[in-house]
Amino acid sequence: MLYESEKRIMTALWKAGSLKASELAKLMNEETGWNRNTTYTVIRKCIEKKLVKRTDPGYICSPLISRKQIQMQDTEEFLERAFDGNILKMFSVLSGIKPLSRFEIKEIKRLLKDTQNKAST
Repeated sequence: MLYESEKRIMTALWKAGSLKASELAKLMNEETGWNRNTTYTVIRKCIEKKLVKRTDPGYICSPLISRKQIQMQDTEEFLERAFDGNILKMFSVLSGIKPLSRFEIKEIKRLLKDTQNKAST
């Protein structure tokens, strides 16, 4: 799970690919008002968590994990926390929030078929 501050750093890196820490600090200052020390502290925490790779010279930061990987981790944690890991319980609740459109039903069927095909190979 990423803290919001770590997610901001990662989002910037996912968009850019790689950035010098100084460029990242400037960007975070513009977007959030963070000072340089705050940004460098969050970068260091991301490096410690193996989310970001630092290369020198230039203190260049690059993401080591994709946005999709984070989304998968967040979703698994949410599923476990909110629905005891039971995807059927989650789907039941989600489908009861509002009626699904024909397009959404078609897409869910396609996703389930794709998942079934992956599981059988």
